[in-house]
Amino acid sequence: HQTQLRVSASLVAQGIPDDEIVTLVMAATADAAGNHGRTWNWRREERALRAMIASAHTKFVKPVEKAVPVEQVAVNDREAEVVNLGAERKRRESG
Repeated sequence: HQTQLRVSASLVAQGIPDDEIVTLVMAATADAAGNHGRTWNWRREERALRAMIASAHTKFVKPVEKAVPVEQVAVNDREAEVVNLGAERKRRESG
């Protein structure tokens, strides 16, 4: 369980798709389980792994940030001046 948790979290953090993580980790788990794996509930094992992956997404993947209004984006002072003038013009035209 701890190995699955750490490996799946690491793969999530690297941006590997969930289904690829499941395929890789389930195969490694089956290899590690050997003959004991014959008695395991593999559907439950996959559900647990997918839950680990979902949890890792909430912990390690940054959510997409909100778009920043163009008025707040400027590379240098001159660009800021141009953007601010454009925003001011837009306010005057709409109001």
